[in-house]
Amino acid sequence: MSRDHSTHALTQEEHRRVTAAEQDLDRILSIQPSPEFAAKVRTRIAAGTTSSAGGRSRWVPMAAAAAFVTVLAGAFMVTAVRPKPDTGAGREPPSAGAAR
Repeated sequence: MSRDHSTHALTQEEHRRVTAAEQDLDRILSIQPSPEFAAKVRTRIAAGTTSSAGGRSRWVPMAAAAAFVTVLAGAFMVTAVRPKPDTGAGREPPSAGAAR
């Protein structure tokens, strides 16, 4: 296993720890699954099934509900921000003020 050489030299303790970690990593990576487990995985892959029940059926309704809530919130925001039409009530016409 190769490692990136840093700019400083390792102490003996650091070198011992790195060597032990590399040996543990090599041992862990060399572990192979049992033939029975590998056969089950290959069968499941060939069948195209997944371990999660339903696949997309779980997130589609949740996404639709989130989209609905977003649209509903947007509609409330638009109606709350929209200015009320100006009817001109309570103001004098521009010509009446100029005649004085």
